[in-house]
Amino acid sequence: MGSNSCARHVSGTAAERNADLLDFSKVEYLNSSGIALIIQMLMQAAKSDRSIQTFGRSPHFQKVFTMVGITKYTGLHPDERAACAASD
Repeated sequence: MGSNSCARHVSGTAAERNADLLDFSKVEYLNSSGIALIIQMLMQAAKSDRSIQTFGRSPHFQKVFTMVGITKYTGLHPDERAACAASD
């Protein structure tokens, strides 16, 4: 899982925009501890008025993220460009 900023797609840095991206395009497995860590990170970001957008999930992870409620804290986007656009 990678973390990116939208600086190359839109004006302003991630720090200026209070936004970060999580790239799941190369993630093949995520256990319950990993899911809990992601939820904790997203909740902490929300408390700090930061936006975290995700992209690159497989259909399986899309379903899991929806089932466990991750969609309450982040957008689930098909690609990096869409995730960047959502963080505006």
